[in-house]
Amino acid sequence: MKKLLNRIEIMITIGGCLVGVIGILAAVRIGIFTGLSFDELSRDPLGTLNASSWLGIFSSGGIVLWSIGWVGLVLSWFYTKGYKDLKVARIVNLGFGIVGFVMYIDDYIMLHDRFLPIYLGINEVVLPVVYFCAVIVLVIVYLRELVGRGLLILGGAFLFLGFSAGIDTLFYQQHVAWEFYLEDGAKFIGIVLWTGFSLFRTDYLFRRRLEKV
Repeated sequence: MKKLLNRIEIMITIGGCLVGVIGILAAVRIGIFTGLSFDELSRDPLGTLNASSWLGIFSSGGIVLWSIGWVGLVLSWFYTKGYKDLKVARIVNLGFGIVGFVMYIDDYIMLHDRFLPIYLGINEVVLPVVYFCAVIVLVIVYLRELVGRGLLILGGAFLFLGFSAGIDTLFYQQHVAWEFYLEDGAKFIGIVLWTGFSLFRTDYLFRRRLEKV
């Protein structure tokens, strides 16, 4: 066991260094592509803007919750490999983990709002439709696995996220003050519920894994 832990520690250390180097190289490449300097890409946005520390805290909180959700799902899939009777539950968690990761990236860099339309010419509606359809497919295919195991929480999450998207579409480019309370408030509730669903599924799979020990 001691040798195993040491080997894992070495792998994590080396892997962490490699990820760091890849991140730096990626930032340099992005800088060349966008014309931004490395310090503009590496510094905290609030430091660059010389803005209040509270700026965007509501949005940042949502991004943190997104990351907690998809990381838990992917880890639960990874650490339960080799258990054939957990195959369906693992596929479900991995599927929702991938969808959660896409939504996390989407929210973090405004993927469907700006990145895809500006750099790839893809309409901003396409990506949300894709991950909405992905969730519907997962629910239909694995309904039996989800009933009583997070389906209600998932439904609540997409109810609020869908309501937020609807408000955004209805009041597109119309700067109505109360619209942001409805849109971003519903979105935040949806994110909280999605994270709750993700943690519920993560806990469920780990508990089933521990029953095998």
